[in-house]
Amino acid sequence: PDPWDARSLEWMTASPVPEHNFDETIEVERQDEFWHRKWGKDETGRVVRRATAEEVAHDGSNTNVHLPSPSYWPIVAALGLPIIGYGLIYNLWLCVVGGLFVLGGLYGWVFEPVDDPNADGHHDDDSHGNSDEPRAEEIDENSSEEVSVD
Repeated sequence: PDPWDARSLEWMTASPVPEHNFDETIEVERQDEFWHRKWGKDETGRVVRRATAEEVAHDGSNTNVHLPSPSYWPIVAALGLPIIGYGLIYNLWLCVVGGLFVLGGLYGWVFEPVDDPNADGHHDDDSHGNSDEPRAEEIDENSSEEVSVD
């Protein structure tokens, strides 16, 4: 998933990217966290490889992440915003119509059932997140594979 030995976190997700991104929130301790998980310094101060990108990257195998139920109410609320904008320019009565769309969409969105078990994005088991992903502090700094970067 990382053909350029990149530094940034977007290379830690699987390709193609799952709709939920990461299974758990990643703790970022450095600006180039992904690079520091792959590379480190040995006792002499040389930069050496700690792990490959495939070992550090999220593989996307655990897709049992609880997502909210799909909803059309945010679209209804968003539809009212341009109507309000047109109303401010052309006719104030359009603001009332747009406001009704926004209020109706927000009302429906707030009172919509949070967990619909038959909706897409839900799963049967309660496993959330993949705890098999190595963390930065768990990667052995004295790895036997040493690649010098000069």
